[in-house]
Amino acid sequence: MKSARPQAQDRSRPLSRPVLAGALAFSLLASGCGVVTQLHADDKSAPSATVRVLHRLGGGPGGGGVELELSSVRGEGSQRLEDLTVATLGGRAISGSTQLLHTVRVQHAQLVYNHRLFAGRPFELEWFAGAASVRTDWRSVSANPADPSLSRQITWRGPAGGALGRVRLGPLLALEGRLSGAIALSGGTVRGGRSAAELALAFRPVPSLVLRGGLAEMRSDLSPREETTELSTRLRGPFLNLGVEF
Repeated sequence: MKSARPQAQDRSRPLSRPVLAGALAFSLLASGCGVVTQLHADDKSAPSATVRVLHRLGGGPGGGGVELELSSVRGEGSQRLEDLTVATLGGRAISGSTQLLHTVRVQHAQLVYNHRLFAGRPFELEWFAGAASVRTDWRSVSANPADPSLSRQITWRGPAGGALGRVRLGPLLALEGRLSGAIALSGGTVRGGRSAAELALAFRPVPSLVLRGGLAEMRSDLSPREETTELSTRLRGPFLNLGVEF
């Protein structure tokens, strides 16, 4: 009788999740394409500060004017990066699953034409339109010490505009609500924009000086064209403004 040959054992094993995640990250980086991942920073206690200098043409309280605004807001946010998901920024990549901590600062400057309606009445309205320049500094750190940190600085320019409504509560005090926005159009390197909303009490100790305090929210959504990762920001919290008008 012929002896039966022992059959070869199947030594193949399913790939572990870390290996699959690493292979997916490599394939996305090598191909330059893939599923878009969104990094989202949401902070409910992010303070913001602005300075506005307004020159009213003709010297009157109403009519047209030129306004320069500078603002800055900083916030943090955490996000879970799920299995087989890859985030890339600046040529570096982090694959899930892991916990990410985001730190973001958005600085905004705009020069606009400002027009005031119903000057001196209980309700005043201002609309404005012009151009803005926005800089976003983004950094993401993984809970896994072996992962690299992701960082990216994005500067863009584009048209800006908005409106402000004011209800006078007395000779020195007013309640104001303001909406503004800007769209990224510079250079074609990024798509997206920025929007902001403010609700504040405005105190005017002298005619040329306004102090505002209240709550503000800033939102920004950016899609760098050379990345497979989008950056989404929602920062809200206490708001301070110094206004100079002449």
